[in-house]
Amino acid sequence: MTQIFPHIIPKIEEWPVARLSENRADFIIRLNKFVFDQLVITHNNHLYDVISKPYIWKVSG
Repeated sequence: MTQIFPHIIPKIEEWPVARLSENRADFIIRLNKFVFDQLVITHNNHLYDVISKPYIWKVSG
């Protein structure tokens, strides 16, 4: 009963995830910069307040 569908992008090398993994180091650098910039913007440059708060993991169940 399992039906196999054709790939949306036929060449695996052209899949977005494959392209990211080709240049993983650059991707991580850009991602870190983006996240840091968003934290600075969102929290008005009060990063100490953000990182000093304890984080409580919530497990739903």
